[in-house]
Amino acid sequence: MQYRQDKGQPRSPAVRGGDSKEPQESSEPCTEQGSPPNPVRRAAAPPGRAKAGEAAARVLQGGPRLLSADGAPAGRAAAADRATCKTAGPQTSEPSCGGAALASTTLSDPSSPVALASTTRQAAAKQLADEAASEVAAQRKAEESLAACDQATYESLLGLLEIVRSPGFSEHTGLQPWVGTPEPQLGCTTAGLLFDLSRQQQRLVTPFGALTMSYSLCFPGYLEPSAPPPAQDEHLTPLPGRTLAVRPERTSLFFALCSSGAPHLLALSKQPGPRFAVDSVLGAPLPAGGLRDAPASEHKAMRERWSAVTRASRPNMAARLTASLQTPGTPIINELTGRCDAVRLDLLPRLKQHRAFTCARTKPSEEDLVRAMRAGGNEVEKAARHLRAMRRAEDGLVSQRRGYVTRAQVREVLQTCDYDERVARLLLDSQRQVSRVADDILAQSGLESGIGWPTRPDVEARLAMAGNDEVSVLAALIQENRASVEMMAEIITSDTIDRFLAPERASLYGLSSPPTTEERRRVEALYDEFGRSEENLHHFLFAVGQIVSSLDNLTTPAWRPSRCELEGYVREFGGDLAKAFLRANRCLTDAARKLGSPDRATIARYVRAAECNEQEAHAFALAVWKLVNTKPPKAVKSKTPAPPARGRSKGGNEAKAPVTLAEKCGFPSRAEAEAALLAVKAGKDRLASAVAMLERVDVLHRFISPTFPVLLRADALWAAAEPRQARYLSAKPLSEEERALGEDGPRQLLRRLGKMLQDLDERGRLAPELKPR
Repeated sequence: MQYRQDKGQPRSPAVRGGDSKEPQESSEPCTEQGSPPNPVRRAAAPPGRAKAGEAAARVLQGGPRLLSADGAPAGRAAAADRATCKTAGPQTSEPSCGGAALASTTLSDPSSPVALASTTRQAAAKQLADEAASEVAAQRKAEESLAACDQATYESLLGLLEIVRSPGFSEHTGLQPWVGTPEPQLGCTTAGLLFDLSRQQQRLVTPFGALTMSYSLCFPGYLEPSAPPPAQDEHLTPLPGRTLAVRPERTSLFFALCSSGAPHLLALSKQPGPRFAVDSVLGAPLPAGGLRDAPASEHKAMRERWSAVTRASRPNMAARLTASLQTPGTPIINELTGRCDAVRLDLLPRLKQHRAFTCARTKPSEEDLVRAMRAGGNEVEKAARHLRAMRRAEDGLVSQRRGYVTRAQVREVLQTCDYDERVARLLLDSQRQVSRVADDILAQSGLESGIGWPTRPDVEARLAMAGNDEVSVLAALIQENRASVEMMAEIITSDTIDRFLAPERASLYGLSSPPTTEERRRVEALYDEFGRSEENLHHFLFAVGQIVSSLDNLTTPAWRPSRCELEGYVREFGGDLAKAFLRANRCLTDAARKLGSPDRATIARYVRAAECNEQEAHAFALAVWKLVNTKPPKAVKSKTPAPPARGRSKGGNEAKAPVTLAEKCGFPSRAEAEAALLAVKAGKDRLASAVAMLERVDVLHRFISPTFPVLLRADALWAAAEPRQARYLSAKPLSEEERALGEDGPRQLLRRLGKMLQDLDERGRLAPELKPR
C-alpha cells in the first residue's frame, strides 16, 4: 500500500511488518516495528513548524557546539533520542523525534541549549551594534565640539586682531598687527590662544599654528632695551595726520593685563616663562591649553581646520568691540590700561573754543592742551578746569618765589608733580634733600629690592608728597610693582634655564635634548641652590657633565649611579675628586670577592675613609677583611722536619695549627674592625695596632660584662680609644692604689657607663636598642 506524499517532502520506502528485520532510519517520524506508518503523521507539517525546523537546522549547522541539559553534546543527545524512539512503545499523536519536531521543541523551550545559544548570539550582536553606534555618536560629538571650539577660537582671534588694530594700540605697546596664516611648524596649542614672548621668537600661538609678531618684551635683565625709558612724556605735541597723542608704555601691557586688566575687552594670565595665555576676548572666555610642537603628520589636518573656520561666516568683530566699550568713543588703549594714555586730538578744537582758552592772557601751548586733555580723561569740561588750575599754579609759584626760580623751572617741577601746587612747593623748598634721597632709591632699582625701575620724576614726586620719607616711598613702590616684579623675575629665571637647557649646552652638561621634565625641574632647583648665580651653576653642571661623559670608564655595568647621585658626589668632593671616588669604587667592586664581598655602601665608606685614594682604600678594605674573616688560612708546612713525638713513628712534616686574626680579636664585626683601623695611626703597623686594640677590647668586654651585662663590645671599643682615655685620665688621674690594682682609664669609663645604663634599665627607661641581645 502506497501513501500519498506532499510536494516538497522526500520519499521513503514503506516499512512493513515482516519485510525487514532491523528498523531503517529515515527523515520521517519513527514508528513501531511491524506496524504501518500513520497516515496522519505522513501529512505535511504546518508552515510555522516547517519554518521553525529550518531555523533550528540552520542554528544546529552553523552555531557552536551545544550542550544538552545533562552536559553532553547536542549531537550525542539527538542520537540517543533516536535510539530511544526506535524501541519506543505505543505511538502518540505528536512526533517525539525528527528534524522539524526536534527543532520546534528545542526552540519552544527557553532553557534548551539551542535557544540559549541563539539568545546569547543575538545579545552579543546587539551589544556590538550598540558599541559601534555609541562610538560613532561619540566621534560625531567630538567633531562637533572641536568645530565649535575652533569657531570660538577663530572669533576670539579676530577680536584680538581688532584690538591690536585699534588706534593708539601700536603706538603705546609697539605691537604691530600680524599678517598671514598660522604656521603649524612653528608650534601650536592644545586649546585657546597663547602669547609666546621668548628670546628666540615672539609669536601668537593658536590651535592651528603660530603667527609671528613684531613685539619685543624687554626690561633690564631680559632683552635689554636699546634706550632707557623716557623721563618725560613723548608724542605730546600732535603731529599732522594723527588723531591720537599716545604716551608709550613704561611697563609692558601684558603685565598690567595679568594683574588687573579689562575683562570686558581682554584678559590674560601668566604662564611659566615669557608666555601669557588669553583667558577672554570681548567677554567671551577661551579654554585653557598648553604649548606643544605639532608633528608633521598633523600639519595637513591643522591647515584643513583653519580653512574650515575661515570659510564660515565671518562675524563683525568691529561692532562687537565698539559695543564692549564701557565709555563710547574712548580709545581702547585707555580702557585696557585704566588710565588716559591716548588723547583724542579731534577734541582739541572744542577745547580751544572754551573760555579757559579764549580768555587766557597767554594762550596755552599745544603741549599744555594735550596735557590738560589727558588729565581730564578726554572730557572737554574737565580739561578746561585743569587748564585753569595749571595756569593758576604756575603763576602762584612764580610770584611766591620771585627772583629765585624761573618760569621754566616752575613748569618743570609742576610737570613732575602733575601740577599739584602743594607738592611742587615742597619739592622746591627741599630740592637738594629730595634729590639726595632719590639717588639712594634709584641706586636700589632692580628685581632684588622689589621696586623695579622707577623714573626719577616719579620718585621725586613721591618723596615730595611723603615728606622726603624714604621708607614709605620704598614700601609704596614695592607694593605697587610687586606683581610685575614677580613676573619679571620668573621670566628671567625661565630664560636662564632655557639657555642652560639649549641643545648646544645640553651635551656639555650631560643632559638630554630636548630635556625631560625631571631634568628641567632639577636645573631650576640647582639655580636656586646656587643663589641664582649663572657662573656657579655653569661650573657645577660642567663638572657633572664631564663625569657623565666618562661614566663608562668610571663605573661597572652592574652599578651605574643616577644623575642625582653624581651631583651629590660633585657637591661633596668636587669635580676631580668625584672622578677619583668613582674610580676607587670601581676598583674595590672588581676586587670585592677577595675583600669579603662588601656592599656598595660599605665600599663607599672605605673610599671616603681613604680620602678617595685608590691604593689606600684597597689596603683599608683588605685589612678589614683580614680582621673579620673567620675562614682559617691554608696550613703552612714547616721547612725543617719536626722531631717525632714520643710514641709516634717517624712520618712526614707536621702542619702548624692555623689561627685567624678574627679568632685572636674575639671575632669582631665589620664595624668594629673599621673603627679599630680608623682609631690607630696609618702606616705599615696599622693592622698590628688594630689587632692589639681589638684584643684589648675583647679582654675589657670579658672583664666587665659579668658585672654589667648591659655593656656591649661597642662600649668597650668606645672606652679603649686612646684620645678618649687620655682626656679622661687628664681629668681624673689614677691613684697609686688603683694603679697597683691594675686599674686603667677604660675600665673606669666602662664602670661608670655600666652603672648609668643599669640604673636606667632598672627604672625601665633604657631604650630597647641599648639592651643586650
